[in-house]
Amino acid sequence: MRKADFPSFNRRYAIGFSLNGKGFIGLGSKSTESIYKLHNLIDMWEYDPVTDSWSETASFPQEGRAGATVIVVNNKAYIGFGNGKNDLWEFDPKIFE
Repeated sequence: MRKADFPSFNRRYAIGFSLNGKGFIGLGSKSTESIYKLHNLIDMWEYDPVTDSWSETASFPQEGRAGATVIVVNNKAYIGFGNGKNDLWEFDPKIFE
C-alpha cells in the first residue's frame, strides 16, 4: 500500500530518525539557481504512520545545516554538527531546547 508523499521538496544531506513511533525528516540543503549553490534548511517534518500523514514541526533553532548527525538515546533525539559546527541540541517536536 502506498504511503503519503513527503510534502516538502527534495533535499540533500538531510537527517532522518524514528522517535516515539513517528518518523522525522529535516535539515539538509536544496539547490537554488544552480546545482553548485545550495541553501541549507532548518525545517523538520514528522510522519505519523497511524494517520499516514505529515506535519511540519518546530524548526531547528540555529542556522540551516546539511550533513548533521542525529542520535536517539532513551527516547530523546539529539541533533548537531554538520557544516563545521560543533554543537548538539535536544530535539522536541514542539520546540527545540
